[in-house]
Amino acid sequence: IAQRRASQHLPPGPPAHWLTGSPLPGPYAHLKWAEWTDLYGPVISVRKGSQITVIIGRVKEAVDIMEKEGASLADRPKNIAAGEVLSGGMRTLLVPAGTRFRKLRKALHARLSQKESVNYEPIQMENARNLVEDILKNPAGHQEHAKR
Repeated sequence: IAQRRASQHLPPGPPAHWLTGSPLPGPYAHLKWAEWTDLYGPVISVRKGSQITVIIGRVKEAVDIMEKEGASLADRPKNIAAGEVLSGGMRTLLVPAGTRFRKLRKALHARLSQKESVNYEPIQMENARNLVEDILKNPAGHQEHAKR
């Protein structure tokens, strides 16, 4: 019953198996999505297991949704393993939009701006020189030298 209620808020889509979800199209997915858009409407939902994907099949509807709901749609799905456990929540790519993201971005920009990057040139030149010297000493290990 709870699942039925939750699905009432989703756009229509192809019928889904109770365990595996909807059959996802293969290499010509765009053709299947166009067919589904004609059949179910410009906005459809597809379920694969517990993952629900909403597909917007028409440009006009996509633009309308982005104009009306842009701020609420700008975020990424939460990835606890990669975003919090493995990186300690410090990877800007995995941080959800908000105050924390803006602070991290500001801190990164302060050190990675074009003006600031000039200060890194001596370090980069030293590392480049060390790499070339290591390759000259041991050409067979060039891939290992480049990994540092």
